[in-house]
Amino acid sequence: LLSLSHLFNAYYRANHRVFFLDYENTLISTEEGLGNQTLEKNMCITAHKPPEQLKTLLSSLLSDPKNDIYIVTGREKHYLDAWFGTVEGLGLGAEYGFFYKECRANPEEGYKTMLNIKNWSWKETVRRLLQGFTEKTEGSVLREKESSISWFYKNCNPDFGHIQANEITTHLLNIIRNAG
Repeated sequence: LLSLSHLFNAYYRANHRVFFLDYENTLISTEEGLGNQTLEKNMCITAHKPPEQLKTLLSSLLSDPKNDIYIVTGREKHYLDAWFGTVEGLGLGAEYGFFYKECRANPEEGYKTMLNIKNWSWKETVRRLLQGFTEKTEGSVLREKESSISWFYKNCNPDFGHIQANEITTHLLNIIRNAG
């Protein structure tokens, strides 16, 4: 077990410290962020802005040039920009880090990507597949972001949702096998 005194000693001795913090579940709990809301068909869940105290704390930590901090979330870039764009030097990772802004980068630089994907045609095939399952599975939701497509079945009959998820996996594996 890591003791606090060991942690503080290591912190103060380090020449460079990097923190990767997940927005939901680390900086705010899922329950604080989503409450009792459910995923709606249009996925318009009210996103919760960070409290000003959090931005002040992040700014204070970033005032030490030894500290680099990244906020990582599944949310899209526009949320991170709106919520944390005023915190100077903060690194941002949108869509689970697929899009990122480096710590202490020029604010004009914008986001970089983890991969340079030139062909996004796979998304149409996957979208059609998942849309069919969404229509056949009451309570399921299709969510598309710039870098991904997700199918949620949290609000479905658990047994049927699990069966459908397994069926989707089988279809996706077949698509991958046939693509190669």
